[in-house]
Amino acid sequence: MDAETDATSSHVIPDTETSSYLPPSMLYKRVNWDVFLSFRGEDTRHIFTTPLRDTLKTKGLRPFMDDEGMERGDTIQPSLDEAIVDSALAVAIISPRYADSRWCLDELARIFECHKRVIPVFYKVHPSDVRKQRGVFGKGFQEMLGDSNRFSEAQVKKWRWAMENIGNISGYIYDQADSTDESFTSDEAKEVIRRIVTQVWNELKNTPEYVVKLAVGLDSRVDKVVGKLNLQAQGARFLGIHGTPGIGKTTLAKAVYNKLVVKFKNRCFISNAREKIATEEGFLTVQEELLKDLSLGEVQLVVKQVDEGKKAIKRLVEETRVLVVIDDVFEAGQLEKLGIVREWFKEGSMIIVTSRNVDALLNSACNDELYEAQKLDESEALELFSIHALGRREPTNEFRDVSKKIVSLTGGLPLALEVFGSSLVKKTIKVWEDAICKFGVTRPPSIQEVLKFSYDSLDRQEKIVFLDISCLLLQMNMDREDVVDILAGCDLGADLAIDNLVTKSLMKIIKGKLWMHDQIRDMGRQIVTEKVDDPEKLRRLWDAKDIMRVFRNKKAREDVRGMILDIKKPQDFTDEMIYWYHFRRHPSMTTFIRYLAKMFKGLLTSWHKTEKDDNSILHARYFENMVQLKLLQMNYAKLQGDFRCMPSELRWLQWKGCPQKIRPFNIPEELRVLDLSRSNIDRLWSSDYSCWGFNKVVGNLVVVDLSYCPRLTALPDMSGHKHLKKLTLEYCVGLTKIHPSIGNMSSLVRLNLQGCSNLLDFPRDVSGMKSLKELILSDCSKFRELPQDVRSMTSLNQLFLDRTAITKLPEYLFSLTQLEMLSLNGCPLLTSLPECIGSLLSLKELILSATALDNIPSSVGSLTHLEKLNLMHCHKLIALPDSIGNLKSLTELYLNTSSIKQFPASICSLKSLRVLLLGGCRSLLNMPVSVGGLASIIELELNNTDIKILPDEICSLKLLEKLRMSNCTLLEKLPDLVGKISNLIILSVEGAAITQLPKSIVELENLTWLNLNKCRKLSSLPNDIGRLKSLRILMMEDTAVTCLPESFGSLDELRTLKLKKSSNDLPKLSALPNSFCKLSNLEEFSARACGVSGQIRDDFVELSKMETLDLGYNSFHKLPSTLEGLSVLTQLKLRHCEKLRFLPQLPSTLVELHAADCYSLESIYNLSKLERLEELELANCNQIKDVPGLECLKSLRRLFMGGCNACPSKVRRRLSKVALRNLNNLSIPGSEIPGWFSQKAVNFTAHPNLAIKSVLVSVVVSVDIQVLDDMRAQLPSIVDIQASIVRLDERIFYTTLILTGIPCTRDEQFYLCRFKEYHLLSSLLRDGDTIQVGLRYGTIPGIELLKWGIHLVFENDDDYNGDEDSLQLTESQQSVSQRLVRFFESQD
Repeated sequence: MDAETDATSSHVIPDTETSSYLPPSMLYKRVNWDVFLSFRGEDTRHIFTTPLRDTLKTKGLRPFMDDEGMERGDTIQPSLDEAIVDSALAVAIISPRYADSRWCLDELARIFECHKRVIPVFYKVHPSDVRKQRGVFGKGFQEMLGDSNRFSEAQVKKWRWAMENIGNISGYIYDQADSTDESFTSDEAKEVIRRIVTQVWNELKNTPEYVVKLAVGLDSRVDKVVGKLNLQAQGARFLGIHGTPGIGKTTLAKAVYNKLVVKFKNRCFISNAREKIATEEGFLTVQEELLKDLSLGEVQLVVKQVDEGKKAIKRLVEETRVLVVIDDVFEAGQLEKLGIVREWFKEGSMIIVTSRNVDALLNSACNDELYEAQKLDESEALELFSIHALGRREPTNEFRDVSKKIVSLTGGLPLALEVFGSSLVKKTIKVWEDAICKFGVTRPPSIQEVLKFSYDSLDRQEKIVFLDISCLLLQMNMDREDVVDILAGCDLGADLAIDNLVTKSLMKIIKGKLWMHDQIRDMGRQIVTEKVDDPEKLRRLWDAKDIMRVFRNKKAREDVRGMILDIKKPQDFTDEMIYWYHFRRHPSMTTFIRYLAKMFKGLLTSWHKTEKDDNSILHARYFENMVQLKLLQMNYAKLQGDFRCMPSELRWLQWKGCPQKIRPFNIPEELRVLDLSRSNIDRLWSSDYSCWGFNKVVGNLVVVDLSYCPRLTALPDMSGHKHLKKLTLEYCVGLTKIHPSIGNMSSLVRLNLQGCSNLLDFPRDVSGMKSLKELILSDCSKFRELPQDVRSMTSLNQLFLDRTAITKLPEYLFSLTQLEMLSLNGCPLLTSLPECIGSLLSLKELILSATALDNIPSSVGSLTHLEKLNLMHCHKLIALPDSIGNLKSLTELYLNTSSIKQFPASICSLKSLRVLLLGGCRSLLNMPVSVGGLASIIELELNNTDIKILPDEICSLKLLEKLRMSNCTLLEKLPDLVGKISNLIILSVEGAAITQLPKSIVELENLTWLNLNKCRKLSSLPNDIGRLKSLRILMMEDTAVTCLPESFGSLDELRTLKLKKSSNDLPKLSALPNSFCKLSNLEEFSARACGVSGQIRDDFVELSKMETLDLGYNSFHKLPSTLEGLSVLTQLKLRHCEKLRFLPQLPSTLVELHAADCYSLESIYNLSKLERLEELELANCNQIKDVPGLECLKSLRRLFMGGCNACPSKVRRRLSKVALRNLNNLSIPGSEIPGWFSQKAVNFTAHPNLAIKSVLVSVVVSVDIQVLDDMRAQLPSIVDIQASIVRLDERIFYTTLILTGIPCTRDEQFYLCRFKEYHLLSSLLRDGDTIQVGLRYGTIPGIELLKWGIHLVFENDDDYNGDEDSLQLTESQQSVSQRLVRFFESQD
């Protein structure tokens, strides 16, 4: 019995016990049947299918099985067709005689036509035989066909299509011999049935609506948008998507983003912009998000003013090709205010903006750059509605007419169709008709009316939950579990209510968090605000301005239910704090005076700030009248006054950043959830409730979150907390012990102490913790021991002890019979496990990586439900017990870098094992023959082992997809029959000692990635290598292959080919085959140092999809007459092509051109059309006299021409003011630096009105090429000179100057580096800092830093774009770039 995964699917079949009932969300049945069973009765009815049906029924599921068999008609019976349509998913049991029944094949085809999720069971047949209709299975199909005229060509084609599809889907293989007793089902069959039932149950449980939500009509719309963007066009591309609310603009934008994202390293998706930029603070937050994402996290700028953020974004997008999506802009001018100005964006960037208001896009878009999102046409709308209302693509005859009427009411809006359809699930046709009557015969005036129909169908409690979430909790981006806790504290059945809201499409759960379409959220808020003309009369308050107005006008209503006020978190470290810490570390009069000056400057600022200006100050009396307030967030607020004014009905209080000085006198009696995380509190209430003055009603608390409270040192007596279920103390680093009363808390379900790095103790007596399910002690680095007697912790489900100092596990560990997860990763003092660990019969995951274990108890074989065993980095572990073969449910086994020497023979019994990782097991010298028994294995990793040979039995692993054997330096050959591993996708033998590939390797029809790098003894490839039709990536660097077979051109799917040779000891490539230019899909090709000589053929340009081409370190003297045919080429690498004399016309798409050390290069075709070129490297091309078109390269950012002694004067004259302003890096022969640069350390003083724009650093360097340096030669670059920021006598930041190109003479070279505002060398600067330049280690052999200089560029210093030559300006009046022009002119 096995599980199979195909090349396109990596679905892991769960192997877990299921509950005996379905969750509430599954009670809202979308379909009449949960599972449709398709099978061939003669093969499987009694021995497999019937037991499967019965087991499904015992789990509360509703399987459909044709007990009577199908009558021999010409088509599927209507009842069976209806059963297929009305089933949530299908299980197809494909047996040897399945294909000799046309009715079985009709069923299978119909299942796929209905787009049903199908789980295949390959019963005594192999998936590849089903795919290709061969073997016993194929014989039955051919016999059924008989005379080819019996069935139409279309019918046979449909059957073949269905069989190919089913053979490509992850499923189960059952190949055991059956008992002669047809009434007997073997243990192996029972195991497969159990796993199928588990998967079915989990899939239905995780899909409350039973059907996959299909984005009907989305693909065609995505293609239209991408086509409109015109990816090959020059310049930055802009597209505005507009349309009515609910029409699917966001969905479309996300789909387009997902399609384009692989083409951009720097990208950002800003969702829900309308909500985020509604305030000035919101603009700043979005600008910070843009800067962070587009710079890949390098820019962590705290934006204080919109203009400041706008300028930073401008400088960033000018330099970097980016993809930006801004979803839901609502006013004209907002894009420009954010810094999204298309003229600023670099060539090749793409900006996509959605808005319901087309006027918001007109300033940025031309008419042909607007796309109006289209409503669904009639058929698409009917299909989407039917999916959500009936769980099928087409309505039944009974509901067809009424469905069409409802669809016409929705106006083809996807959101309305989804919500309206979901509200009618399992309702009678009478209810559907009543819905139509409610709206009348005309279309409703707005989408809100359609959405409100669904709201009106909710019961009272569901409505309250919906309004609390849409108005208050949604904007907090909370986990579902946390929302349930909060609302349960308000006596609401939130768990079931949220399930129902999801079922009705009013809400979604995405990655565990609540999500709601903005139209649905707005509908909730509209319901709250209707008939209320003043925010002061609202029961739910979510807008900070409205809340502060209510407070200041003292008009809060008594019946206010909830209030959300999230004040911006204050800075973690103020300048005063930094100077104080420096004085503490280096006490002196100087450091003390610096601190006093900074402190008094801060005081002067605060004196001018009134209480009215400080929104963080709240008075307790504000809440005095809010007697019904239940939900309150006031993060980072400073509360003044008597805490007894807080409403007694309060159920949830989130007060992150509660200041240490606050001492509330009283806590509301009914409080259930208290969140004081990230606060400065140093202690809680004492056992006599006197410290904080908490009265005895704290016993009503259910959830307490005190995470990230670093000053909290101890917990009080918690005996009074009879209802506390969750206690979070994550990263309370001051906590040293846990009060003994915790051990008596019978109500506690979850205790999180992760990161309490000073925690030493845990209560010895835990006999009261009978309800505890999750205990987290990870990263408590000083924690050594759990209490020995844990017999009462019978409910414990998950125990995390990662990276603790624990030395042993409790002696009563065996009593934890419900434990499913035990994690001990990184416990270096743990040397052994108790024998009783085998008693943990519920255990599913055991993580023991990076421990000091030297053996595993044999009792571990009793863990029959264990799915994952992690023993990575257990360096003392040399063997596994024989009992390991008893782990029938084990799917993943990790043994990387352990000292395992050999496997027990029982390894072959691990029939469910799918992943086996053995990388770095140096003591492992061979794989056992029994490895062939791992019939379900998908991934096998043997990297960095000393294995010499693989057993032939490995070829029987039919489901193996990934075989990695990199750096197995002793591996001499692959098995001759490796081609039998028919599902293999990835094969890596990098660094192996193989001399040839087995002939059968060409039979690997699914192989997409083959890594042969550093196989230095490999001298040839199979002549018919071209049969690898799926191969996309071929890595062959540093092999001894000298000739590529002529069939090489048949590798139609090849995208990446790397043939680089790093050593002169390796034989060179004689020539590329004539068929090479047939590789029409090749995108990346490297033939570096392969010995390519003579001239490159002109037909090379037929490789029109080539994006990266590396022909460096070769001896050819001529390229094709033009390279324009490589129309998407972005990188061309020609370094060290010493015989190349001329660079022909290059494609306009080129971004980087590397041609350093081409010593014979004399001329270059005019570069003026290379508008996208960013980097030009010509170092040591000392025969070049000129670089024509250099002055036209408006995108050029890096120009390296060190050692080009024949052309410096002409090149300098081509460096215009605009070119120098854009350049970030420049190297050229020269011995001087500009006189107006400071040639000593620069002290930085911030200008009160002008921001720093960049820091210019120039150096003059001489290199002794006789002094060898490996890193210098490999890059090639000088990596020994750094610019640094020094603050308070300490270096707080340094960066290595980019000095690319090692000059081949000792002549002096000039380098210029510009660090723009977003670079940390500029953005980190503060008053009093010093910038300096120097060698990394004082002196560096072979490198002489002759001169260096620094110049700071502020706003206005380099912004003038006009002609300065005609103005007769003095040097100090000129722009910085103009002064650089004058400097270079003076060097001629």
